[in-house]
Amino acid sequence: MALPATITGEWTGNGNSGGDPVGKMGPFESGGNLYVIVNNEAGNGIAAYKSTDGGDTWSIQDSASSPAIGSTGRRNFHCYQSGTNIYVYKGHSSTVVTIETFQCASDTWGTQIAGPTITSNGPVFGAYRSDGSHVIFYQGATQSVKGTAYSRIKLHYYTSGGTWNGPYDVVGSANSPPANTLPGTQQNYDPVGIAIDSSDRVYLFYRLPSISLQCRVFLSTNVFTTVQQLTANNDIGSIGLPHLSSTKIYIPGMGSNLRIHSATLADTPTWSNVTPSVGGSPVSSVNATGQGAYNSSATKNYMIFGRIGDNDVYINDDAGTDTWGGATLVRAATVTNINATKITNGIGFIYNDAGTVKYDKFSFSNDPTINDTSTGSETRTLSGQTTKADSSTGSETQAFAAVPATQADASTGDESQTFVNGVTLADNSTGAETREFTADASRADSSVANETQAHAGQISQTDDSTGDESQIFVNGFDFADTSTGAETHALDAAGTIADTSTASDDQLLAADADTLADTAAAGETQAAAGALTESDECTGDEAHAVNGASSIGD
Repeated sequence: MALPATITGEWTGNGNSGGDPVGKMGPFESGGNLYVIVNNEAGNGIAAYKSTDGGDTWSIQDSASSPAIGSTGRRNFHCYQSGTNIYVYKGHSSTVVTIETFQCASDTWGTQIAGPTITSNGPVFGAYRSDGSHVIFYQGATQSVKGTAYSRIKLHYYTSGGTWNGPYDVVGSANSPPANTLPGTQQNYDPVGIAIDSSDRVYLFYRLPSISLQCRVFLSTNVFTTVQQLTANNDIGSIGLPHLSSTKIYIPGMGSNLRIHSATLADTPTWSNVTPSVGGSPVSSVNATGQGAYNSSATKNYMIFGRIGDNDVYINDDAGTDTWGGATLVRAATVTNINATKITNGIGFIYNDAGTVKYDKFSFSNDPTINDTSTGSETRTLSGQTTKADSSTGSETQAFAAVPATQADASTGDESQTFVNGVTLADNSTGAETREFTADASRADSSVANETQAHAGQISQTDDSTGDESQIFVNGFDFADTSTGAETHALDAAGTIADTSTASDDQLLAADADTLADTAAAGETQAAAGALTESDECTGDEAHAVNGASSIGD
């Protein structure tokens, strides 16, 4: 079954496109299986879903014991994996925080830890420390300053002996956290994320809406360090979840543009940021702020995000040097939320696609450079960005999915290829080929064998091939045709053709307007269903059927 796969749970209340925090929901990996924690189908509880086949199919686990969640008010939850346990920090109601444990070893829910009584409907985040203690970070009771209520953030920690300590005020408290030391400022403070490193430093991220993003570290000795400010004043919007590499911490956030903030792991980290781009321009608006993952085998950091405008899923990486370049389309969707995690050989991610929870994967192992000189038959599925130099002599069946491919094709064997996303293709092959292009493509075709091609995305093609071709163009095209083989073209969308071909062509120009500069020397049959502007200086016999408006200078 091809990805993306649908998960039958719901994504309700755990963050939204308006900038509210999104808690960690997965995917998590344990025992070769994948797990996610989402809202159940009724929307009044949380449910664990498991996949045993790499994410193709999902089934709910221990549904009879699925924990309840507040039906109104506090519905945010946040998960943290330690070994075979997934700890879920959630609002059981508008006044109680609980810690639930899903046990992957038995696929059952464990004993609930009842948390402190609180007085807020805001989000809850949590982390599990190596000594068996838990830290929870949440929006607490408001503080009245000059008659106006302002939101405040609190911290509790739970010892392995079963004792809750706190609440401690994250903003306002001195480094040794006394209770109830409030900042007294006329500002709101909203928790947006949490992370923990191998030294049990807990990084607490919070936002001053429309003002700044700040971080404070809670040490394993249960003391705070000083506050660090990540962004300039008046330059902050929605925030994504933080993630760690072996030496650094990263968190994406929106300001005037999308930024990726990073710092070396430390008690008081020093922060910097960079701005990724799409199509050479900074990302100025997102509707699903990025979720990151770290590939330790390639020392590369990745970020996945949804962009306002096309609502699609994009991926970016730092090339292992903290240098973030242009982002690449991963999946067409109507995305409002994303969670991403490093899993075996890739990034697994779940997202809210117009109300449907879906799972997908970006594969590190399928992010290759292939120098193919093979002589045997081959079948390949390449899910990551691929650069391929193909001089093979055997038959091939290939599917290029997820992100664009660059291919220099000088193969002599027959090929069947499917390009799901954009491709740049220099085709000098001599074997017969069947290709399906489902996204934008740029193609220089000088092949000498017969080809069958379907272009579902926009295509820019320079065609000087000598073999017979059958081509379908579903979207716009810019086509310079100097081919010498007979061709059949079906052009379903608006396009521009400069036709100097010397072999007979059959062309169906349908649906939208076309511009055709025709100096072909061979006989042609053309049917134009949409408006047609043609400069016709061809020397071969032609049959024209024009159903839409036309201007032909013949």
